[in-house]
Amino acid sequence: MSPAAIKHDVQGYVRDKKDSFLQNLEKKARDNPVQAVAIAVGAAYPLWGIVSRIPVPLLLIGAGLVLTRQSSGNPLAGNSSFAQNARERLGDATDAARQKADEVSGVVHDQVKAGIDSVGRAGDRLSEYAHQASDAAAKLATNVGQKASGSAETIRSMGAMLSPRLATPCPQRACDALELRPTIGSTTPSAEIL
Repeated sequence: MSPAAIKHDVQGYVRDKKDSFLQNLEKKARDNPVQAVAIAVGAAYPLWGIVSRIPVPLLLIGAGLVLTRQSSGNPLAGNSSFAQNARERLGDATDAARQKADEVSGVVHDQVKAGIDSVGRAGDRLSEYAHQASDAAAKLATNVGQKASGSAETIRSMGAMLSPRLATPCPQRACDALELRPTIGSTTPSAEIL
């Protein structure tokens, strides 16, 4: 036997054992999924501290590279249906996550834009109300000023009319008539006044 033949036989034996081990492991995981999850969690718990510090997009890129690598040394590569299903599911999950992120981003963008537009419209309305209030106050001040000016003119003209009358002395009987003093013991005005 030649060394190349021995090497070929050993590689075939290892490959067969590897494939049978993976198929056996996959079968056991399908038969007992709860136990498989418990074992996976127990094995992954110590690595959680390290993995939790790695950004999620970087983890997704790394998982995609591992699943798409087609070398013969990769235990997940080849014609394995498990690897193909994992690739498809990972691809579907990545696409779904990307679509959800795009949808959420679009909704948030639309909501923010609507909020900004609403605030702008409210500001415009407040500015318009402030201008209307300012115009109304100016009109009111003008009207009050005009009425006060008109009243002052009326009072001046009445004062001008009354000033000559008030300047002339009035007769004593007319002044007495204006006072209307009652006489003692009588409720009617005095006879002098009449």
